[in-house]
Amino acid sequence: MRSSGDVPSEDAKLPFPQKITSGFGRQLHNHPADHANVVAKQILDQVKLHSTDEVQTIPRIYSEEINTLREDEWDDTTRDVAVRLPTFNSVKSVLYRARRNQTPTLPKTPSSHHF
Repeated sequence: MRSSGDVPSEDAKLPFPQKITSGFGRQLHNHPADHANVVAKQILDQVKLHSTDEVQTIPRIYSEEINTLREDEWDDTTRDVAVRLPTFNSVKSVLYRARRNQTPTLPKTPSSHHF
């Protein structure tokens, strides 16, 4: 006869527990890290930052950041990062919106502008 200790629990069948919480009630990650996704997000964040800080055209900023990836030595990780990077057409509205949000609005009337 089996005791209750012999039967594996649902969590024991998984390579990681289903719910892991920190002391603050927040759920911790329970999946392996995806380095390529993290690097791709960092590159996209750099493009977004440069598009708000620089006066170059946004397509040029995007191309320059992507070219920095091409200059590195290619290995499996670099290839995975390149695959995960979005195309310019899929992120251009986000980049233009970020720039537009940083640009001050023009005054509607001459009297509303203070010299």
